[in-house]
Amino acid sequence: MLCLSALSLSVPKARPLASISPPDLVRLVNEHLTQPLLWLREQVGNLKRGDTLKINPAPPPGRTDLLGSVFHHAHSMMIETLRVELGLQGIAVESSATRTSITVPALGERDPPANVWAGKTVLVTGASSGLGQATAHELAKRGAIVQGVARRPMKSLSFVNGGRFVPLSADVTKYEELLGALGARRFFSIIHSAGTGSIDLIQHANPDNLHRDIDTNVLGTLNVAKLALARLKRNGHLAIVSSGAARVPWVGGVSYVTAKAAQHAIAVQLAHRLRRRNAAVTAVLAGSFNSGAWVGALKNRLLQAVVGASAHALPRPSRVARQVLADVERGAPVSTAGLGGGTAYTFGELMHLASKSVATTLTTLRLGLPIGRLGSLSAAR
Repeated sequence: MLCLSALSLSVPKARPLASISPPDLVRLVNEHLTQPLLWLREQVGNLKRGDTLKINPAPPPGRTDLLGSVFHHAHSMMIETLRVELGLQGIAVESSATRTSITVPALGERDPPANVWAGKTVLVTGASSGLGQATAHELAKRGAIVQGVARRPMKSLSFVNGGRFVPLSADVTKYEELLGALGARRFFSIIHSAGTGSIDLIQHANPDNLHRDIDTNVLGTLNVAKLALARLKRNGHLAIVSSGAARVPWVGGVSYVTAKAAQHAIAVQLAHRLRRRNAAVTAVLAGSFNSGAWVGALKNRLLQAVVGASAHALPRPSRVARQVLADVERGAPVSTAGLGGGTAYTFGELMHLASKSVATTLTTLRLGLPIGRLGSLSAAR
């Protein structure tokens, strides 16, 4: 039986998010999230059935420590996902870490007027495709002045009710670039939908995909969080689009679950901080929908064919966008729009306990499933 030298996780010293320079934030995200994932990628490949991976968790941060709380929660979900993924392969994970439970505090039910978006300035990230695009266009149709941010080219749109979609080119992972595109604008609402994801057993993960999962989902969301703290108006709205995967560890999802759990934790932290200006925060723990994000994303032809065929049975982004906006308008702390989102939110912990029980049984019996033979699943993105 092999036991690797332990992975020791840490969180940075507490300080206000606004005081952290863009280069420092890049370094901290890389040091405390990306590098541990890359270490796991290299080391887990050396393990076999009956071996043990030891992980030393970071001490719990203070309740008001935004960055420490985000990293600590992401670490806990990373460890829980490893327990399932490696356990099914007959590899034990030894750690004193326990799953942390977080909840977005509710500000209170809102009863918005029918024309709540008319003439309002709204920022939407990830606006060139998928849910971000659908949400941006739906808001413009309702009369909002939408500043749509994405890396890819977009076209401006105008509607007879005065609503407009204004395309802005910027990468959410680059804070100064984001500020340059937005100028001095302040926002009635911010819908942060920029994100990405990959599926792979941690030992087969593409390093570039690991970087992108964390940079886009975590660094990008922290940059938007800094922006919201500075630019979101009183009585406004902030929605952070994460995933039901933020609560449900699954095989092949170590980096994705880690990143989405971090986004969920950012929403929780922002909700506490924005209460003083009566701004509501909604964590969008979305279910499945036909976003097109997985087209060509998988190397395994059979798996890609299954994903492609099932996409036609999923709700369209426009439908999910309307549900998200309905939840945002009423100030809901959580939106589970999309197929299976509500199930994952309601039964996520039970689903996790069931899969964890199977994994624990396999490691106890020194058995394991040969899922590692699948090799790398995701193409470089």
